[in-house]
Amino acid sequence: VFLSQLVRKHSSDIYIILDNNPDNSNNSDKSSQLINLQNVLGVFYLNKSLFHCFQNTSKVNIADFTPLFYEILTQNQASIKNISGEKDGTDFFLEVIRNLSENPDSTYPKKFNVKQINDYKLMVLPHQQFQDSQKLYNDDFIMRCTENDMENLFEIERNYLQDEVAVRGQKVSDAEVSMRLRQILKNQLYFALISDDRIVSKAYTNAIGKNWIQIGGVYTLFQFRQNGYAALTVSTLCKRILQAHKNISLFVKTKNLPAQQLYQKIGFTFHSDYKIVYFE
Repeated sequence: VFLSQLVRKHSSDIYIILDNNPDNSNNSDKSSQLINLQNVLGVFYLNKSLFHCFQNTSKVNIADFTPLFYEILTQNQASIKNISGEKDGTDFFLEVIRNLSENPDSTYPKKFNVKQINDYKLMVLPHQQFQDSQKLYNDDFIMRCTENDMENLFEIERNYLQDEVAVRGQKVSDAEVSMRLRQILKNQLYFALISDDRIVSKAYTNAIGKNWIQIGGVYTLFQFRQNGYAALTVSTLCKRILQAHKNISLFVKTKNLPAQQLYQKIGFTFHSDYKIVYFE
């Protein structure tokens, strides 16, 4: 969904992988291939982070693709900090990078040393599958947050970034928390649950595509867990998104079975494996 959002913005960092089949070999107008979706094998964004989407990685010849990718890296002097997307695609790019690293003729100076790998389950919620059976307790309430709520949100956002986002051994700075929080509140839907005058749970959208919206940032303060707060917050956000007749996606860590069960109760179903690789 994030990649779709970038494509819609006509980013100059978007690359399209086309099928070099015989039907196109005599076509001198290469740009015309871009409007034929049957020729598109994959799309990726590259600017420090690499986001990708493939229809089928087995149709992309890795030996032919590797020198083309090397050319993109050298021309743009790109330094890849992470690769993000469905598992098959991430593994494909890891193999490409491994080929580059092992090629004695390669003059690309950057060494790709994997620092951390996070495995996720990509889950989806078509609007007809939504299950809303959550009830608020006592005086608890859920609100949509704005930039005026920055100060009150700072604690929970910092805890979320440190626990769920930061690479192991990396400490999140206050400046990073403020920057990310301000950007999300400005461009996305951010919902928080308040209990006893304190923000204890939150969830927000982090990518908006044409037909799908992605949810992220789901987090409940440790001492307030096991109360159903995350389910309440996510359900409220889902209802708001579904009013716009959009489908919803999210990804959850493979080992986080309680969170997967929570999302299943709301109506989410498994779509595919998702993998993020971080480099040193």
